[in-house]
Amino acid sequence: MLHNICAIRGSIITFTLFLIFLLNPFADALTGYLVGKGMMSENAAFSPSQIFRLFLTMILFVQLKYKQKFYFFLVTVFYLLIIEFASFLLHQYPPGLLNGIISSYKLSFCLLFYLVIDNYIQNNKIGVSDIVRYFILSATIYAVIILISNILGINFDVYGDGLGSKGVFTSGNGLGIFIGVAGLFSLYAYLSERKKKEIIRLILFLYVLVNLLSKAAIILTLAILLISFYYSKRVYKFIIIVGGIALLAYYNSYVIELITTATSVVTYRYEHADSLRHFLLSGRVEYMDYAFEQYSLDGLLLLRLFFGMGYFVSFRNPYSNSFWEGSSSFLECEAFDMFFMYGLLGLLLYISLFIYILKKAMRIKGKYTSIFKIAWIVIFFHSAFAGHVLFNGMSIIAFVTILIVLNNYQIHNENSISVS
Repeated sequence: MLHNICAIRGSIITFTLFLIFLLNPFADALTGYLVGKGMMSENAAFSPSQIFRLFLTMILFVQLKYKQKFYFFLVTVFYLLIIEFASFLLHQYPPGLLNGIISSYKLSFCLLFYLVIDNYIQNNKIGVSDIVRYFILSATIYAVIILISNILGINFDVYGDGLGSKGVFTSGNGLGIFIGVAGLFSLYAYLSERKKKEIIRLILFLYVLVNLLSKAAIILTLAILLISFYYSKRVYKFIIIVGGIALLAYYNSYVIELITTATSVVTYRYEHADSLRHFLLSGRVEYMDYAFEQYSLDGLLLLRLFFGMGYFVSFRNPYSNSFWEGSSSFLECEAFDMFFMYGLLGLLLYISLFIYILKKAMRIKGKYTSIFKIAWIVIFFHSAFAGHVLFNGMSIIAFVTILIVLNNYQIHNENSISVS
């Protein structure tokens, strides 16, 4: 009987990981194709991805059995919804309430995913290496779908005018973070085990990242290449340097054209930015200045300083007539979004999470473990100042995966991570 129960639990865990990491890419691909063809809007409430994640949420929820974590999750969800409904009493705009509930659901899913998987690791039901293996396999599926869609010519541009390719998916930024982090994990796996198939996987990931052209994709590509070079043997470093110089000398015009094309979006933004601050925030500076101009603490609105006013209202004044008809309330700088949506309390929790996990990361000892630290720092700062992480269905999986790995790495004393 006990053996059968353990077998059932094991199959449930495997099924859950299969859904999260291996089936999810196909739901995102279907959604992306429908959006790209104009059959539905990008933020449609009942897209295949949303329906799939709703099903996934139910699967995860029934596995949240520890009372402390169960009540913590319910209290968090209740708190997020209370903020949205309290804001609704002021703005009384039903579509705005729906948007707020959807955003609350995204954050709740992030927490639920973490609590369930982290609990399994804490109780030795699965290992850190299992999560990383599934994550890398998930990224491989995304990358293969992009490669096939590029070959078949059914891919969509990232920036329009033929710039960049995100396959049949909707979020180029989300893909850049997901594939980039997976690339770092795959590099760790290769350096630890020296399996040649990881080189093929890395080439595939780099191909996708170079085609995406986003800042996250470029930063993570450079991180992968520089780390690879740093850990290479001296003879390989010498060959790479000499070979690189030779290629530049012989194919200099072609290489310059290739680099120019790959970095054209970033170069354009840099040349047309008024300052480094404008460049790093991708034109969000004026929008943030506008946000602080609109931000009001008059009367009862003073409470928003501590608790915020939710996703829909954010920095806007709910007493203004038809304020929702103006610009979006989403700044795509999640440090500021957390402050406007959830006040100082939300911002404090957001920053505390980064510091807590960074401290745990710094205590990790072992060869090549700096790769995980780099991944955490990159994804958090991208979240804080360029967004597309906490409220993005792809990026949030990468974010929680890093969180789980760094929070549990020392427990299992992992020396290497196998993806075979």
